[in-house]
Amino acid sequence: MAISHIVDKWVIEKIHELVSKNVTQPNEVRRCLNEYIEKGIPANVPTEERPKTNCQKYYPTKQDQHNHIARAITAQKIGKWQQRLLKRYGSDLVLMDSVANKGNSHDAQKCQTPSVETQKSLDYLGNEYDDLNRFSKTAKQEISRLESRLAEIADKVELVSNSIDEAQEYSYSYNVKVVGIPHLKQKESARDTSDLCIKIFNEMGIALSIQDIDIAHRVPTRKMNDNQPKPIIYKFTRRLAREQVMAVRRDITKVDPSHLGLLPESNLSHAGIYDHLTPRLQKLLAEARKFKDDNNYRFCWTKHRSIYLRKTENSNPIRIHQRSDLTKIAIGTS
Repeated sequence: MAISHIVDKWVIEKIHELVSKNVTQPNEVRRCLNEYIEKGIPANVPTEERPKTNCQKYYPTKQDQHNHIARAITAQKIGKWQQRLLKRYGSDLVLMDSVANKGNSHDAQKCQTPSVETQKSLDYLGNEYDDLNRFSKTAKQEISRLESRLAEIADKVELVSNSIDEAQEYSYSYNVKVVGIPHLKQKESARDTSDLCIKIFNEMGIALSIQDIDIAHRVPTRKMNDNQPKPIIYKFTRRLAREQVMAVRRDITKVDPSHLGLLPESNLSHAGIYDHLTPRLQKLLAEARKFKDDNNYRFCWTKHRSIYLRKTENSNPIRIHQRSDLTKIAIGTS
């Protein structure tokens, strides 16, 4: 049997042995084979055929051995890898025999010189890094520009929102909200409601006519309750007339229901006249009332479409413009 064939068979057996031990990582295979090679020629080579030179005659350099094993491992899955290696390894050993006499110095220089494929890979990775770096700088600049633009848009939105609030507050400044007034009939028209309000204000001592009314109508409540009458939104044509009514609004409970054409059993003890607040102010008023209950404030009220809080009877009133005012008060009292 030829020496190269015996050595080839020995290498294949060692590879099978490593695979059976689940040693499949290229680095680990190279390390194990290197240990086998260091031990010399396998014992099953006949004495008369054992070469006088060392085993490097069959394995010219360790690097060639390593490169071959690494290619074999990564080329195929483990199931097909063993058969393909057996088929290819004999020709590789013949090639090793032909280049063995060239010396280790040439092989060492070859190992130190990067291959064309390696250089291409390094160039590709370098270009990818440069592209990524340029993209990162461009993205940061674009994000900075968008943040600046977003801040400008936020300022404009706030300006528009404030303008809408001001327009609503001006429109609502002609309105009053009347609650606790029973219905004249089941289906009450806007004219019926307007006439009812004129009678109420006249009974309170304010001389008003139908010309002082723009519109009067009932609105649904947030809490649907059939036992409670719907509130009335009353819009004046003159703000002066509105202020006259607000000045004597507490006298509404003194009005005789029979003078208004209401049923004799009607009761105005829970009637009241209030500022008609915009949706934003209504929400702020609800938050202010909750703040009053949570922080032991005694009073919370509205006047001229402004919201006020007061801790005690002798303390100064605090005007609430926005929700942040409640936060500031909470921080100051904590």
